[in-house]
Amino acid sequence: MNREVAEVRVVCTRTGSLPAGGVVLSLASDEAGRLWAGTGAGLFHQDEFAWRPVLRGFPRRDAPVIAVRHRMILAGGYDAVLVRSADRGRTWQRCAIPPQITAITSLALSPSFVQDGVALAGTETHGILRSVDGGRSWKLANFGLRNFQVNALAVAPHWQRKEPVFAALEQGVYYSPNAGRAWQPAGLVDEAVLCLAVSPNYWQDGLVAAGTAEGSVHISRNQGRSWAVCKPVSDEEHPINCLLFLSNHTLMAGTGAGEIFTSVDAGVSWALLAVLPGAILTLAEIDGIILAGAGARGLFRSPDLGSTWEQDDTFVARQVHSLAVNSEQPLAVGGMREGVWLSEDGGISWQEAHSPDGEAINPLALSWEGQDLLAACGPEVIRLGAKRANFEDASWGGEVISLAQSSSGVWAGAADGSLWRKPSPDKAWIRTHSPCRGAVIAIYGSAATALESTMLVVSRAESEARLEFWRSEDLGDHWELLRVESTTHPAVRCAYLDRRWYLALGSIILVQSQDGWQRIRISGDDAPVLSLLALPGVGLIAATADRLFFSSDVITWSGLPCEMTQDGIVDLKLVSLDDHRAQVVGLTSNGCVFQLAIVLS
Repeated sequence: MNREVAEVRVVCTRTGSLPAGGVVLSLASDEAGRLWAGTGAGLFHQDEFAWRPVLRGFPRRDAPVIAVRHRMILAGGYDAVLVRSADRGRTWQRCAIPPQITAITSLALSPSFVQDGVALAGTETHGILRSVDGGRSWKLANFGLRNFQVNALAVAPHWQRKEPVFAALEQGVYYSPNAGRAWQPAGLVDEAVLCLAVSPNYWQDGLVAAGTAEGSVHISRNQGRSWAVCKPVSDEEHPINCLLFLSNHTLMAGTGAGEIFTSVDAGVSWALLAVLPGAILTLAEIDGIILAGAGARGLFRSPDLGSTWEQDDTFVARQVHSLAVNSEQPLAVGGMREGVWLSEDGGISWQEAHSPDGEAINPLALSWEGQDLLAACGPEVIRLGAKRANFEDASWGGEVISLAQSSSGVWAGAADGSLWRKPSPDKAWIRTHSPCRGAVIAIYGSAATALESTMLVVSRAESEARLEFWRSEDLGDHWELLRVESTTHPAVRCAYLDRRWYLALGSIILVQSQDGWQRIRISGDDAPVLSLLALPGVGLIAATADRLFFSSDVITWSGLPCEMTQDGIVDLKLVSLDDHRAQVVGLTSNGCVFQLAIVLS
């Protein structure tokens, strides 16, 4: 570093938050009455009337599928990882599952889970997993299955002589009489079944309901042996995403159009109860309150069995990951399924930006270019100007997944390994020489005010758990392989400081020295580094899921006080820096924006 820093003082100010919302995919409560929500942005819990993300020790970035029973919590999701907590979320452990498993789509627990430890998990491509030790270890339990895409699982209450479990598959419903040890077809073989519900009075009325992608509900009145299609739930064929038997035996159905229907006669007739502003993805009844996840609009509550609904304005679970700041200090935030949000007042209020067709775009990366914002949205790069959105004109070699601003212009990286550069707003995109043998997952450039044009690109080959770091000093004409690292960890962050690159991989920061590469661990809890920010001439700031650190020499790290760590810091951007003060803007995992005033002495 260029100078010694005797002391660093931090003033943290929360400036605002994105509007309430977030994609809620599962809901549950524990023995203490605490609510849990599984979302694409992670696992959230409600405590003292406020929703918080679960961060400390939680080894996942998403948690769309959860199951809760007493003190035990299981969570799974898109990356084929299952985790468990036996102490109501205080500590977490990874579960042992077969290596070939892809995404986890559903979870179900035995009615006597605390005693027998039986749990089932549906997968996207490999059928059903079964655990008999409380979720510690899992084995495939596919005997009798003819299809292996599992959309939902449902367990009958109060197992008696039989232990009934139902599985909704891409083709039909399957039934197991023995807690998932073996399966047999139960009908609807020509239907793509998305959801199931078992009556709380199953042993007396035999009711099981199945919802399909074509918008129909099928009812079995004899414990799944035969099925009858109900009167049409809706005039339109919107998919039935979720079904719920209430404690008073009323059946509810949620559709992809935001409709909630109810039936008091087990599907013979239906009434439209409500239309919420988003696809109904989950329904739950907890302590007499009906909860509904309504697409990206978040969580809605009804205290009167669905007659009236109100949005839970304390629930913010935005799946955001990118923060962009330009010289005039407008802020931009983006994330998958969340689109792009803009703020002209430092994060106090927000407006959603839309693509020309009026639908929210899903940015993989953001970068300012002058007064316009560029968003990488898969096959396109979209320019969000002051008046309208335009598609950038370039023959992209593949899906654009990374953007970066540097002194040499704006850079874009694609999934096929190609690199593109736009020298200035009035110039066209230029395809540059690329050394990458896999997707360009990140691009970093020297500061836009720097005289040098050092670039770093990070590529990952899909077939290999290997990252390659390439450096260029001449606008991409020549590339040097800086580092190859074998890792499957998704968190990769880099920073450029005093003519040296720093590479954060998981919980390790790699530092190049005369003797080779040093591996520096900034904390003792193996928490991955989610943001790495250089303060030129001063040092580095690193954020993990729930802590903030500073180092003036990259070897010794000290914690910085910041109340926003309780929401998980995912991005930091430097706004200004002088001899005595650095101004930093931060973004949390649930869409809160804050200011860090870092006083140097």
